[in-house]
Amino acid sequence: MSEKQGNGICMFVYNNDQLDYTKFAVLASLYAKKSMNNINVTAITDDGTLGWMQQSVGDDMVDRCFDSVVIDNVTHESNMRKHMDSPWTEFNAPFYNNTKHEVFTHTPYEKTLLIDTDYLLCNDFYNYIFDTDEPIALHRYATYVGHDIPYVNEITLNNAGINHWWSTIVYFDQSEEAKLFFDIWSHVKDNWEYYSLLYQFPRMLFRTDFCVSIAVHLMNGLN
Repeated sequence: MSEKQGNGICMFVYNNDQLDYTKFAVLASLYAKKSMNNINVTAITDDGTLGWMQQSVGDDMVDRCFDSVVIDNVTHESNMRKHMDSPWTEFNAPFYNNTKHEVFTHTPYEKTLLIDTDYLLCNDFYNYIFDTDEPIALHRYATYVGHDIPYVNEITLNNAGINHWWSTIVYFDQSEEAKLFFDIWSHVKDNWEYYSLLYQFPRMLFRTDFCVSIAVHLMNGLN
């Protein structure tokens, strides 16, 4: 593997049989490049999803959106999630996120901003983080568009639990501290049932938000 260098964005792009995540990824990349001075963007995907993206939007658009593509043909674990099209319409579809922690290895960049494919960067706010010495950065709070009160498990993992942190956006470098963060994330994933019992959260849906929350908790000395 070539030496990691520069700054850039990574996103995981894995289609399922109901949602075309390639369309999300193309839109997210175009917004990121427009808002952040044509920043480099890397897609982490599989052969099937990449083939569909090339067929549906064309090679020129793929090349425009993604400066590099990392192929990882993983076996996805079952992880069904309820999706709400509207207050009156809902459906269940697989949610493929069990390898998200592997971005530390997959990224070609020295400093990386990991974003979800359904997150749109509409300004250059995150440019500043690349100029800091922070090894890891992520958000603890999120605001709903309608300013609704967050769900309880978006504040703490349970009523008496640890603080909730978001994995929607994770900044990291290639330091030992960042590597430890992703190693703990992987450990929590591999021992999901144990940690769901320990921290008393539902185990049926695997959530990377809970993985990073536990990783932050452990790295902060259980504070």
